[in-house]
Amino acid sequence: MHQLIEQHYPGLKLGITEWNWGAEEHISGGLAVADVLGIFGREGVYLANYWTHPPAGSPAYQAFKLYTNYDGAGGRFGDSSVAAASSAESLSAYAATDTASGELTLMLVNKDLANAQPVTLDLRNLATSGAATRYSFSQAAPGAIAEEPFALPAGSATLLVIAGP
Repeated sequence: MHQLIEQHYPGLKLGITEWNWGAEEHISGGLAVADVLGIFGREGVYLANYWTHPPAGSPAYQAFKLYTNYDGAGGRFGDSSVAAASSAESLSAYAATDTASGELTLMLVNKDLANAQPVTLDLRNLATSGAATRYSFSQAAPGAIAEEPFALPAGSATLLVIAGP
């Protein structure tokens, strides 16, 4: 899409309207929302309209909340995309920095509903203090964002907020 836009309409921004993966009240629907929001950010989607809104407290609702108000005090996913990758097929990784605070936000989505996923982070090229706070929802607690052990629980989305320099 970006190539077509650049070729035929340079400067036009990409938008996606009326998207919804369904299953909002099931963990798989929440993980799909967490994954697609990360993809939209990584790919520079300018706007994306969700149809209509996920039920309050549902896993899909929690996925939106991880990006827009993870701590209940307005904490948001970073505004400047950073490259992130995973070697595991069932694990997605998305990262961004907050240009005002320098915080790094790292979204990890474990789409394997049966197995926890061990994680090793390589942050060598990023300026961080190393202190991290963990926010997640999972199959064990799909209706709330909670603190969980660092191994990614099966079927979970986890946001790490790492303090800047």
